[in-house]
Amino acid sequence: MEPNFSKMFGDRVKQLRESKSISIEDAAEKAHLSITTFKNLEEGKRNRITLSLSCDVAEAIGVTVKDIWEYVK
Repeated sequence: MEPNFSKMFGDRVKQLRESKSISIEDAAEKAHLSITTFKNLEEGKRNRITLSLSCDVAEAIGVTVKDIWEYVK
């Protein structure tokens, strides 16, 4: 079975966001995304994750893109 990178990415984003006590509403606003879109991203329901999106999300939760992707394997 193929790995679900969208789900792994979303799980990692949620883990990092919660570890910094950042609400999903604040993270979504800082990433210039709707709350629904950010929730879908964390739930692995977004199939297309671009470098730009990764950068926006990382900046919104105060981490690097590497912090997110290094655990996605």
